[in-house]
Parts: sequence; structure tokens; C-alpha cells
Amino acid sequence: MLTLKVGDNLHISGNQVISYDTVVAEISGNSLIELGKYSRTTTKHIHKITDLFGLNLIRSNKRRDDFHWYEYGVKTKFDSALGVKATEQIAEIVREGASIENAIYLVDLTKLRKKDREELEYLLSKKGISDEKIAALKSWYSIRNML
Repeated sequence: MLTLKVGDNLHISGNQVISYDTVVAEISGNSLIELGKYSRTTTKHIHKITDLFGLNLIRSNKRRDDFHWYEYGVKTKFDSALGVKATEQIAEIVREGASIENAIYLVDLTKLRKKDREELEYLLSKKGISDEKIAALKSWYSIRNML
């Protein structure tokens, strides 16, 4: 499953938005559905996602009892999450109309750090994209970036 790091303590895994270690919203089409009322920081996280991906926010008024508060300075991490720069590239493609799942086909692999490039190449190969096609994508982006 594709996991994106949007910022410290803010991730997207599949269609779920995770603040710290709590699922706080879900992406459905071009909307972000808030799953409850949260702290100021988590509310900022939710707004960051809507702004970055160009989503409409559907607010909730219900209070969540399963939301955990953390001390200042805590950082959560998902080992297989793509980095912030890769996430920003995917967000730009999503704002142009693609889904997050389809955006991975359009990411410029030549501009990613090695770990992110390897993770996306692995996801592409799992979806049946051959190594030759991945190499062709890299060549196409290299040529386009030179122009």
C-alpha cells in the first residue's frame, strides 16, 4: 500500500489520513472527510492535506474518544512512506485531476531520492509495469527536464 509522508507526524496511507498514529480523515474522490473533532495541530494537519491535494473538506462535529494526545516533540514514522518531496510531486498530479493511486505512474522518478524511487519502482513492478517501461519513463523525464 502506498504511504505518503506529508510532514512530521502527518501521513496518508491508502485513502486514510493519519495524524500521529490516529486515522483522522479519509479521502473519497475529491473530498476529505473528517472523522471527528481534534486538537489544533491535527486540525492544521487536515487543512494541510486539503490545501496540498486540492480537496474539499467535509467537516465533522462529533468528538472522538479514541484520539490520543502526545507530548511536544513526539515524531511518528512509517518506514515505507515516501518522502515529503515525492508526496508534493504526487499532490501536484492529484490537483491536476489524477487519483493518488494513478499519480504514481506520472511521478518524475529522476527527481526523487533513491529510497523513494526504489519504493515507487517496486510499486510499479507490482502493478505489472516492466523494468523496460520504468527505464523508458526515466528517459522520457530526463529528456523533458533538459528542454
